[in-house]
Amino acid sequence: MVEQLNKFAWHVTPTKNIKSIIENGLCPNTPWDDGDLAISLFKTKEDAIIESQSWLSQKWNNIPFSLIKINIVGLILTETFHYELITTDSNPIKSERFVIIIHFNPLLKTNINKY
Repeated sequence: MVEQLNKFAWHVTPTKNIKSIIENGLCPNTPWDDGDLAISLFKTKEDAIIESQSWLSQKWNNIPFSLIKINIVGLILTETFHYELITTDSNPIKSERFVIIIHFNPLLKTNINKY
């Protein structure tokens, strides 16, 4: 478990997922080493963008992504790398915790728009 120094973290997802995430919450869908599903979060917006430009853009070539800034106060988090956190709580992160959503193309390195 990680001591929370920041109130916020960032999640990266293909933009096509945003409507469902807003309606249903951000659900765990990343397999984790103990068999649980996890939600992956980045400590900073910059880390989220850097990662999306590397492995995410390789996996999903040239599609728009969205960054979701999330209030993480009270979530149980584990640090996986110096830039990444996960939660293996089986409950979705509800949209009430979302602060801002930024749509962008990681290959173009530009914002499309903000909500």
